Amino acid sequence: MWGQPGREQAGTAPETETFQETEASESEPEETTDPPELFPLGPILVSSLQKAVPWGPDWVLTMPPDGFRVSSGLAVSITLSIDEETYQVRWNDNGSLKEFPFVLPGGFVQIQCRFKSSGGLQGLVISASDQAWQVDFIGNQEDPLSLARITTGDAVYFAGIHYDPINISETWYDPEGTVLANFTSRSYYAGKAPRFLTLTSRQAEEEETTDWYYYDSFGNISEIRRADRVFSALYTQEQRPRYWKQERITGSDADIAKTFENYTLQWNEQGLLVRISETSSSGEQEAADIRYEYTLDAQGNWTERREIRMTSQLGVLAPVPGGTVRRVISYKTGG
Repeated sequence: MWGQPGREQAGTAPETETFQETEASESEPEETTDPPELFPLGPILVSSLQKAVPWGPDWVLTMPPDGFRVSSGLAVSITLSIDEETYQVRWNDNGSLKEFPFVLPGGFVQIQCRFKSSGGLQGLVISASDQAWQVDFIGNQEDPLSLARITTGDAVYFAGIHYDPINISETWYDPEGTVLANFTSRSYYAGKAPRFLTLTSRQAEEEETTDWYYYDSFGNISEIRRADRVFSALYTQEQRPRYWKQERITGSDADIAKTFENYTLQWNEQGLLVRISETSSSGEQEAADIRYEYTLDAQGNWTERREIRMTSQLGVLAPVPGGTVRRVISYKTGG
């Protein structure tokens, strides 16, 4: 996600990349859910520096874990369609992300990056459902990310941002200067390997909360711990999720209740997801069993994935209608 975390001692900061010059998409992306009222910009800034959209254990089951990954060829854009929703990843000529989906607490949003002619980040457009947030960085030339103006509908906010490879802190204000929220994230490293990250949030008079992101030795997010949920995953040798658990925690300290879903993912030699088996806290051995059929393009990457879904009914697995996910992949051609 952001920073890039795991589970060890703090170390040295990694080298940062330079934002690349590009232009925002002219088309309006389709979105899924509304973001929370206020949310940290720092994790989005760090994700915009990455070369790929990594899967995370807090993704919903309907979002393919390999939806933005190709096994061959060099993709310059991937458009993913699930039911009525569309998500897009686009890369610039240097391989950096210029448009991508991102998980906020309310669900997936679509991020578009706007750049200056010099290559510096000029702003973001964050879209979800019928709501869009425009972020303009209005700091001075020496420190362009020191101040952001955020507009959504008739509302205007300002965020003061301190940004470096290990620490990101930001404070949101209303136009009168009243503090609305504080967000701080800190990445911890063992040498250059990311180990874990903490994201601390406080909005208005609400109690401060801290989310923990742990990384395995390959840089995959292996665990996310929030106040009411824990997400965890183990990966194959090819860095694909193999075991995946989502656990919900309710009640007080004296009376905590936990419910969970466990998923086992099977991949074939071509790198295609062929089956997901689910076991829930109800105790049923197989609460659901989903198998997949594919249509592949000339590069061997899937462009359509069809579900064959079986769910537990009266103690036995019975078929129910399955969904179809479609992808349009554009490849780089020539030299």
